[in-house]
Amino acid sequence: MTGLSSEKMRESYLAIPLGRDYQQIGNGAPFADTSYGDSVFRTTERLILGNSTALTRDDHGNVRFSGQPFETSTCRLQVMPAYFKENFLYNSTFNWRMIAEGNFVPDIGQSQSTRFNGLSANFIETEAWGTRGWHRYAPNPQDASMGVFLAELREIPTIPLGIKNFRRLLRSNPKWMAKDYLNYTFGWKPLINDLQKFVRTSQNFEKTIRQLARDNGQPVRRKGPIHTDTTTSVVETTGTGYPPGLRPPINALFFVGPWKKTVTQSLTVSYWFSARFRYYIPDLGTPAWQERVARQLYGADLTPSLAYQLLPWSWALDWHTNIGDTIANFSAAPAENLTADYAYVMEHRRIDTQTVYQFNTVSGPKTCSTTMVQESKYRLPASPFGFGVTWDGFTPKQVAIMAALGVTRS
Repeated sequence: MTGLSSEKMRESYLAIPLGRDYQQIGNGAPFADTSYGDSVFRTTERLILGNSTALTRDDHGNVRFSGQPFETSTCRLQVMPAYFKENFLYNSTFNWRMIAEGNFVPDIGQSQSTRFNGLSANFIETEAWGTRGWHRYAPNPQDASMGVFLAELREIPTIPLGIKNFRRLLRSNPKWMAKDYLNYTFGWKPLINDLQKFVRTSQNFEKTIRQLARDNGQPVRRKGPIHTDTTTSVVETTGTGYPPGLRPPINALFFVGPWKKTVTQSLTVSYWFSARFRYYIPDLGTPAWQERVARQLYGADLTPSLAYQLLPWSWALDWHTNIGDTIANFSAAPAENLTADYAYVMEHRRIDTQTVYQFNTVSGPKTCSTTMVQESKYRLPASPFGFGVTWDGFTPKQVAIMAALGVTRS
């Protein structure tokens, strides 16, 4: 996390006695006696505060600095030990016995450096999702895009190829199905979506105009999810004898038959957004504004966002980058001169790791496991004009907009 200013940590401990093993001949004194002490499992909470603050404003219009970046991390453990009590005759001639008693637990290597592995937030990636959240939740009701719709009309003559003579084409050349799937996905489907957007825009036009007028200069709170991604992996290891990574490491002669170790790990990363927006339309209600907002609602103006959407393969770029969202955030929209009293993007990262041992000792089958839950929450504030924009980078127009809305730096 950039801009680290302070770190606080709190821990709690769970100690599980591992027991001992030893050998004994007849009624003689035990020898080769090994005590394994305790296995300590830590539950840790960590808070990191950033050294920069975010601009916010209360309901009375007073500007204050608060809500600095922060990151919290926790590592919680659940342990299911396997109790063992072993006593078997190693050598009948000497009445030589091997004896052990205690608790088996997986060794998960919970050191200070590994407790928060995989939890560090990616500042650049989080900021990129924040830009997408700003674009998604900003109070801009623009839905339809006349320019994109007209550009897509050029493709209609080639879509679709397989509607006619479906059975004949299926028998003679099945490859048409793959081609027509692409025609549907990138031709008909976007075209139908655009038509539906025009219908929605027309149906809601008067309502949208009233909403824009009512919220002009007023705080507009918006929040919601942006993206969630989950991946899961399962790794199994098998063998015979003593299972590596199992504690305590008692004599291998106590173990019989095969063993299996299963590690299941699930990683979930989610992003969400929260903001309080304001916008300022100086000529609200005038004929010029009504004409301008109608063009914007129907996407009839040539804006940087429209130009970007008309570029070949821009949709592919948007799969892997936030270029489209960034351009859209700085393009003309119905909610003119948009700023935010506050805006945050939050990242929640969770890693669930379960380690299970299944094995046999001379006294019978056993199972022990640990479940480690690692979580982190990261909050990143935006400037009044979005993510990645600083006060020093504001243009004179942006400074004037903030002055009109009563936003100042101090």
